[in-house]
Parts: sequence; structure tokens; C-alpha cells
Amino acid sequence: MAAISPPPPPPLRPWCDLLPELLGQVLVRLPFPADRARFRAVCRGWHSVAALHVRQLPWLVLRDGSFCTVGAGGAFFHRTAMPGLPDGVTVVGSADGGWLLLDRTDCAYRRGDVFALRYKTPRRDVRHAHSYLLLNPFSGAGATPLPLPELDAVVGTVSEVFEIYRVAMRSSSTPDDLIAVVTSSGDCNVILCRPGKGTYVMCYRRVFDAAFVGDQWLYGITRDEELLAFRLAEDDDGKPVVTKEKRVIKATSPLPEAHYWDWMDDDDDEDDDEDDDNNNYSADDGGGGEDDAPNQEEEYNSNYNVDALVLDGTERSFDTQVPYRGDIITTTRMLVKSRDGELLMVRRQVFSPIRSEPYIMSVKVIKADVNMGEWISVGLAKDEAFFLSRGFCKSTIVFGDIQAGSIYFDDINDVVDTRLWTRRAFRLPWARRLFTWMTWIFPPKMVV
Repeated sequence: MAAISPPPPPPLRPWCDLLPELLGQVLVRLPFPADRARFRAVCRGWHSVAALHVRQLPWLVLRDGSFCTVGAGGAFFHRTAMPGLPDGVTVVGSADGGWLLLDRTDCAYRRGDVFALRYKTPRRDVRHAHSYLLLNPFSGAGATPLPLPELDAVVGTVSEVFEIYRVAMRSSSTPDDLIAVVTSSGDCNVILCRPGKGTYVMCYRRVFDAAFVGDQWLYGITRDEELLAFRLAEDDDGKPVVTKEKRVIKATSPLPEAHYWDWMDDDDDEDDDEDDDNNNYSADDGGGGEDDAPNQEEEYNSNYNVDALVLDGTERSFDTQVPYRGDIITTTRMLVKSRDGELLMVRRQVFSPIRSEPYIMSVKVIKADVNMGEWISVGLAKDEAFFLSRGFCKSTIVFGDIQAGSIYFDDINDVVDTRLWTRRAFRLPWARRLFTWMTWIFPPKMVV
């Protein structure tokens, strides 16, 4: 009797016939633009699936360089670090265009171990040397870290409590232009750095956040909501200088030391044209040099501890209604430039009950009216949304999953709708409970 041969196996279906749902699950796990470009180049079907999954929000980045992507398919926590990220560095900030500022030191508080970062308390009596690099993981040229020896020389060796509050780049297309770094140190509160050219250092100005407006002005804000303006220029060697400082908005509830800054109010706008032409303004690396200012270095040293830290704009208070419960109200202020080029501040209050999740109590968007010298309540443009974090704030046009009039925060599961002034859920990944997100970063939009 002849043996019965088994039936032939069914023909293998081609990869192009995979269900779109399965392909979508693969695609959301390919966050890098280069990998997505290869995905959509496989065939026409995969290209079509890629077109359905471009609705991705910006990434959330941890200090160790790992990141989270949030989109229509959910939130995915990627323990993979950014491409090109060197070993032993910590992400301390980001700027527009996908740039990351990296800190390299032997300090355990700074290293990329997220558990050490969360549970180790920095000490004022322990000092470490720092060096900094710029990295753009999405750019072919920027994927190689760019050292910033000029910034290293200014920061030098500082205690573990030293922080970088904000980094801003005047041009997002090139790292060779002016970079502003805002720190917690009274000795170098604002550092203007131009790679390869030099630095200009502003000592104790109480600034915790800053933003470029145009090519000539840098604006900084203090915790009592003063707005300071710094006119920018450069010397013959291309080194950045500040030719003028003025306080354009005074504090509504000034701190006790506010009288010290009255010299900034002596502003003569008739001299502005003359200042524009004064590109040979001379100032050394220690900052200063303002002709209309008092002897700031001498008075600073006599009135303040040179190791004193600049306040970071955060205020915490106990709920006065039920003080025995330990509930905390936290007020934060973040500076952001609107898509129209206007300078805005977002003031947010978060209520943190002792036995439940924190939630947003109030959010207020106010515009800096430089001519009137006051803050004015405003709203967002109809096609605008904000992404705010400790390390980076950005206004963006609405596209994909981004909803108009919304303010997205990195540290709480709420999105604020400024059209109706309501909150809605924003599902951040489980990792938010364990780690503190450092910053948002916007990858380049995928072209399909």
C-alpha cells in the first residue's frame, strides 16, 4: 500500500499582506525617523500604514537619554538612549530643532542612572567639574556631539546643588550661533555662549527662565514676575556682549531685595539707535560692563552669599483650608514664545493631596506688554498648542494628535483646554510614577 504523503504547507503570505493593525504595532515601536523611513520604503502597503501613524506627539526625555513616545497607539517608554548619546552623560536641557544639552561629570547625581538621580540628594559641600556638549540625534551633522569648552570654562567646578534651568538657542538650524544658558548660580546666572568665539556672563540677576525674541534681544523672568531685557551684540572677534539691560515689567509683589535693581529702570530709549551701532562694546568674561549700573560685583559680594542659588520660579505652600492634612499647592511659571513672536508666561497651580494624585487647580496665560510695562491675560491662537516642561517650552502649530488650544505638561496627567478652560486626561506612561521627565523634544516630521 502506497504511503500517503502529507498535504503541502499553505503558501507563505507576503510581508506586504500583514494586517494594518499588526504593522501599526510595529511602527509605533520604531520611534526614530530613519527607521520609519525604511519602514515606509518596503512597499506601497507599508507606506500607507505609515501615513496613518504620523500623528505622534513630541517625545518626553529622561536625564539618562531614554525617552517616551505618546501617540494614538498609546504611550511607549523606550529604555534605548538617543542615537549618538555618549556614555556617562546627563541630559540637562533641550532647545528648538531637536538639540540636547548634555552634562558630563563624575557626579553620581548627574549620571544617567535614573534611580540614582531620583533617590540621591545633592550636597552643597561636594563639588564636581563639569563639561558640556550639544547633540542633535536627528541630524546627520549634529549626531556627533559638539563640545562647548567655552561653557565648561565658565561653570568649572561647582557643588552638586548647581542646576541648569534653561538652554535657549537663537538659531535652531546651527549650533554655531548664540546659546543662552540659565543656571541656579549667582556667579553665572545667565551665560551667553557662542561656540568657538567666547562667552559673556551675567552674575546675580535672579533670572530662572529666558527666551530670545528676534536677533537683538534676550528676555529673562524672575520669580516675582519681573521681566528683564538684554540687548545683544558682539565684539570684533564675534564674542557675545550685552550692551544694555533694562527692567521692562516690574514685579507686582517684589521681593525684599527688589530695590537693588532700580538702576535698570533708568532707561533712555533715545540711546537705542546709538547702542545698535556700538558693536565694539567691551566686556570681559566676568560679565558686567553696563555704564549705567552700579558697581555690581562689589555690592553683590557685600549683600549676598556668592554661593547663593537663584530661585527657580517654583513656590510651594500648604493648603490653608485644611492645614493638618499636609496638602501642597505648587505654583510654577514658564516662559514661552508664541508662534506670532509674542513673549508669554504660563502660570500654573497644582494641588497635591496627600492621599491622591495631584491635579491642576488653575492655569493662566499672560502676555508681556513691553510698551505698557505690564502683563496682560491672553489666550492661545486657534491653531496653536503649548508643550511645557522644566527643560523646554515650545509653542507649535496644530497637527496630528495635537489638539488646538491645548497646553500639555510633562509632569501631570492633565491637558488644559484653553478654549473652554477645562482639563482632560492625558495618559502618560507608567514610568512617570518612578522618574521625573526632563524635557520635551520634537523629532522632525515624517514626510509620507
